[in-house]
Amino acid sequence: MKIIAGTLDLKSSGKAAGLRVLVTGASSGIGRALAEGFLSDKARVAVCARRGPRLASLKDRGAAAFRADVAKPAEVEALIRGVEKALGGLDALINNAAILRHGRLTEQPIDDWTETLQTDLAAPFLVARAATRIMKRGSIVNISSGLGFAPMEPYGAYCVAKAGLNMLTRVLALEWQGRIAVNAVNPGIARTEMNPTAPNDPASVYPIVQALAAAGPEGPTGRCFKKDGSENVWDR
Repeated sequence: MKIIAGTLDLKSSGKAAGLRVLVTGASSGIGRALAEGFLSDKARVAVCARRGPRLASLKDRGAAAFRADVAKPAEVEALIRGVEKALGGLDALINNAAILRHGRLTEQPIDDWTETLQTDLAAPFLVARAATRIMKRGSIVNISSGLGFAPMEPYGAYCVAKAGLNMLTRVLALEWQGRIAVNAVNPGIARTEMNPTAPNDPASVYPIVQALAAAGPEGPTGRCFKKDGSENVWDR
């Protein structure tokens, strides 16, 4: 993978064929688009979501599909055992699962705050830590958000969770340096259930995620990239 003037040259990235990849939150939006991209590129793909029946079409294309709530430690453990049985290990993890609850922090029900932090921050940590038991070397890509860099009402809990995910990315990259690369991707405005009127197809996020997954521990780590391959500097 080449980096030219601080931007990843996506055309020079490695191939996804044969990679063993787990995508969380794959029932819709960016997660589904990423899973479809990896399947089209002949990767060996596992997917999970809380809404298991919505994974049927991915399963029909050859993905190993699991119903799992990744905010629950016991379900994460069962998921990773299932992935190991299905794929024999992992080369890349894409932490995509997330929820969005509207509300100003001073008024939001505490359950909405707790659920957001559990799903959008604690869950990526749980999955990453469990996944490394079956990933000797590889790459983790955390799907972040522009709201992890700049606050916006009424999305306070989501902003806090994504900012935390950014720091989690940097800490895990430091702890696992040389063995597992850990990066974040800011997908920009993409059409999802959270943002159904957005103009950009979620498939536009796939090239940067694929490039980071294929690069493995030899690629960049501890960084955040936009979908065009340019770096989203942490302190901006």
